[in-house]
Amino acid sequence: MNARERIEIRKTGRVMGDLMAPGIAIEDGAYFKGSIEIVREESPRTSPQSSASRATSTSEKNS
Repeated sequence: MNARERIEIRKTGRVMGDLMAPGIAIEDGAYFKGSIEIVREESPRTSPQSSASRATSTSEKNS
């Protein structure tokens, strides 16, 4: 399960699977089985290195 902002699992909730979001809350009594990845929100500007890497991989695919 992916979310842009936050995932909340309430005390009566049951989740089996992986979670990926900037914020995750699990209340006492909730059932959760899986992995959690806390992701940082991407900034609107990309670094020059990541832009260059993308351009390289794109041109390699088109060859």
